[in-house]
Amino acid sequence: MVVLKIDENILNKINKDFAYCKKIINEDYVISYFDDENIQIKIYQNNKGEYKAVFNKKDSLKIAKKYDKNALEIIIKDKPKKYWINTNTQIGSDEVGVGDVLYPLIVVASYIKKEDIDYLKKIGIDDSKKLSDDKIRNIAPLLIKKFKFCKYTIENEKFNKLLKEGYNNNSIKAKYHNYALYLLENKYHTNNCYIDQFVSKERYFKYLENEKVVLNDINFKTQGESYYPSIALSSVIARYYLLLYKDKLFKKYHLDFPFGASKKVDNFIKEFILKYGKDELIKISKNNFSNIKIYLSDDNT
Repeated sequence: MVVLKIDENILNKINKDFAYCKKIINEDYVISYFDDENIQIKIYQNNKGEYKAVFNKKDSLKIAKKYDKNALEIIIKDKPKKYWINTNTQIGSDEVGVGDVLYPLIVVASYIKKEDIDYLKKIGIDDSKKLSDDKIRNIAPLLIKKFKFCKYTIENEKFNKLLKEGYNNNSIKAKYHNYALYLLENKYHTNNCYIDQFVSKERYFKYLENEKVVLNDINFKTQGESYYPSIALSSVIARYYLLLYKDKLFKKYHLDFPFGASKKVDNFIKEFILKYGKDELIKISKNNFSNIKIYLSDDNT
């Protein structure tokens, strides 16, 4: 692996040089992702606007030196693989989209049986975060047919309405995780319910104090997909539906909608407004992001 701090000029060169293998990835702070047989490049942008390029695979050092002759390879010893700590019949939930200005929040809870574990490992779900978008597009239709799950897609118009009612990102997530987990547990009675933790247990239930039904017996775990197969399965299904939503947006607007909330999104927003107008942008985006707030005032042009 090689890690380089880069400027916008190098960013543009990498984007041009590897346009042929550019892929879509839904990962925090990643603004560009390239992947072929011999090289993988992820370009990150932090909150200060600084760029970092991470090169992996066989040609990582050779290619990195094209952009910085002083590039050095970092040798990382593989950590022992973590296996799921509970493989009994269970229900688990995960979500995608909350960090994306232009995409909906999608919450999924999945039900699996103990006898499903070998199948999930065989298809690669035990490494769900490492699955490429192409792999997800291939395997998710099989998973959707085989497994029982509950999905909520909170379109951005609905998301913005909830914000106006006093909800925040985490309280919205809590609301729909609770719905999805409650419905499946009420049907299958597993007594093994897990959630990919995004807030403390106390805060989670505080958010739900006005809900009519609440599932109380839940286990919370950060990076839950690494510990519970039901969360890993939910992660893959949710990401698949996010990719389908991307296809839907492209079909409607004939534009490639970026993930996240980076400068790449800012540039896309300018292009979108020129083509479809500010009102349409506000309608399809999460209005609590700084990328969008500038366009919410009536006197902005």
